[in-house]
Amino acid sequence: MIAFKKKIFGVTWTHKFPKSHPNLEPDDDSNAGYQGTTTYPTCEIIISGKMTEGRQELTLLHEHIHIVSFENSLNLKEKDVKCLTAGLFAIGYRMTNK
Repeated sequence: MIAFKKKIFGVTWTHKFPKSHPNLEPDDDSNAGYQGTTTYPTCEIIISGKMTEGRQELTLLHEHIHIVSFENSLNLKEKDVKCLTAGLFAIGYRMTNK
């Protein structure tokens, strides 16, 4: 996917898909590395460009759910975000940047 910008709750977020990025690297041997991350101070969503486009869409949805949780003080745990992501994706949700 190519980089794009999208407003979420009135804030413009930059979506990037680099092949490598410090925030996507493993922080120790027990972590295989992140597929995506959300940086609040700079309003960036960074998704690994090494994945297939379908996997990038899934990870992008996951990161957007984190933003919705944060902005609405839902305090969703990672397992809840994973379940919501899987459920929405399973019923045919697809991200578009149009």
